[in-house]
Amino acid sequence: MNPEVNTLLELDRLEVSRLNLECAQASLSSKISEKQSILASALADLTDKKNIVEASENALYAFSGRVIMDTGRINRLQSLSLENVSQKEYETMQAELLTYQERIRHSREEQSRLRRTLPSIRAELELIRADFDRLEETLLPEMETLKNELAECIVKMNQTANDIVTLRDQLPVADASAWALWVQSRAALIRKGDQTTFLSQISQGDDSCKLCFGNLPKQFLVDLSHCNSYLECPNCGCFLVFNPKKVVRK
Repeated sequence: MNPEVNTLLELDRLEVSRLNLECAQASLSSKISEKQSILASALADLTDKKNIVEASENALYAFSGRVIMDTGRINRLQSLSLENVSQKEYETMQAELLTYQERIRHSREEQSRLRRTLPSIRAELELIRADFDRLEETLLPEMETLKNELAECIVKMNQTANDIVTLRDQLPVADASAWALWVQSRAALIRKGDQTTFLSQISQGDDSCKLCFGNLPKQFLVDLSHCNSYLECPNCGCFLVFNPKKVVRK
C-alpha cells in the first residue's frame, strides 16, 4: 500500500481517537463539576445551619449580659437617696426603672425562647454535619479518581494531537490542508457518534462509499485502485482510499 494511504489511515485513526478523548475530557470535567456542586451545596447548608446556631448562641449570651447590666442599673438607681430629689428627678428615675425592668422582662423572654429552641437546632446541625461528612467521605475519593482520569486523558489527548501534527507534516501541503478542512467539517458527527471514521476505505469488490453509501462509477473505482493517494467521493466529498486489506479497528 502506498505510504501516503498508510499515513491517511493512521491520521484517520488518530483524529477519531483525539475526538473521543475530547468527549471523554468534557464528560469527566462535567462529572467533577457536578460532584463539586453537590459538595458545595451541602457545605453551604452546613454553614447556614452553623451560622444560625452561632447567632442564637450569641443572642442568648447578649440577652444574658443585658439582664446583668440592666439589673445592675436598677440596683444602682434603687440605692440612690431620694432626699432632696425634686419631683421631676424622681419621675425620671421611676421612668428609667420601668424601662430597665421592661428590658429585663423582654431579655428573659428571649432567653427562655432561645433555650427552648437551641437544643433542636443544635441537633439539626449535628445531623447536617453527619450527612456532610458521609457525603464528603464518598465524593472526595470519587473526585480524586475522576481528576486522575482527566489528567491521563489530557496527556493522551496532547500526545495524540502531537502525533497528528507529525503525520500531517508528512503529507503534501495541499493534501494536508484538504484533510484538515474535511476533519473540521465532519468532526461534529464523530463527537455525536453518528460517524466513526473520516475515511471511506474501498477494497476490491466494493462499489459504494461507506460514509454516504452512494454508488461509485466503475471507472472511478479503477482510478482509485491505481491512485497513490486518495480521491474525493463524487457524492459526499469524503476521502476515499483504496485499501485491499482493510484495517480492523480495535
